[in-house]
Amino acid sequence: MKTLLIAMLTLGQFLTLKAQTKEKKTTTQESATVTITNSDDHYSLIAVFGKNKMEKLKKIIVKELGTPSESDNNLSFWNAKNSYMVTLKIQKLNIELDKEKASPDLINTFERIGKEIQKSLNETTITTVTSSSQNQ
Repeated sequence: MKTLLIAMLTLGQFLTLKAQTKEKKTTTQESATVTITNSDDHYSLIAVFGKNKMEKLKKIIVKELGTPSESDNNLSFWNAKNSYMVTLKIQKLNIELDKEKASPDLINTFERIGKEIQKSLNETTITTVTSSSQNQ
């Protein structure tokens, strides 16, 4: 009888604690902005994005321009003969191209990079985090 009473009390406490547990869901949606200026003599792109997009953007640039001139975990540079400068850092990308010093092929490459970056950043990223908390 004593054992049955202890088992029932333990079960009651467990059910009470379980009822006090709340589940909390947090959904965040990362946004990005891309600004492209393309004139007769100049091409520029400025992108601001979430941290998780940096590696994806770096892969796009490396595919077209090769290994960065300088690079560490948080910053990468590409540049060539004063015709272009690409700076990629956490949450920001800046591309500058002087069309007067660049070949038509290089201009096309940068326009292609810009389209790829726009496409990549326009893909919506939704992250859902679920956590449980206990009220006592």
